[in-house]
Amino acid sequence: LTANGGTWAADTTNSDAENVAIDTVDGSNGTTGCLSFDVDVSNSANNRATIYNDDLTDENLTDDKDLSTWLLDVKFPDVTEVTSVTFYWGSDDSNYYSVSSTTNYDGGAFTADFLNTVKFAWSGATVTGTPDYTAIDYIRIDINYGAGQTDMTSVKLDNLRLVRPET
Repeated sequence: LTANGGTWAADTTNSDAENVAIDTVDGSNGTTGCLSFDVDVSNSANNRATIYNDDLTDENLTDDKDLSTWLLDVKFPDVTEVTSVTFYWGSDDSNYYSVSSTTNYDGGAFTADFLNTVKFAWSGATVTGTPDYTAIDYIRIDINYGAGQTDMTSVKLDNLRLVRPET
């Protein structure tokens, strides 16, 4: 929860996320351990679950700006109402880039109880404020869903990475 500075937390005021923890059993990429959190749809009326880290160790992403793609492994207990995953990265919660994805990496639908690799291309990202790509220390992840979503236990996030696609 606290690697690379900062602490991962749930937005329990404006979203339905709660109980952020480390899961020491599940993990992708041959590792054990991932972020896990629950969704209690009665927490808010916003139809999303948000976790964030707003004090990571600053990363200079000059070489990646507009060229790279973020990949994130997500395991949903239920995908019936899941509509998208939105990824935010920037210098704080007022200055960031954001991208939403409605499919897994290869364009297929999200699958329940399976590690879905979700991609977020920097090129074409929405820019809010004036993010400093030489000092990225803010990450936020929203799981968005329809009004019929029921509570979920153990949504899992793992193996966040920045890759440069081949031409």
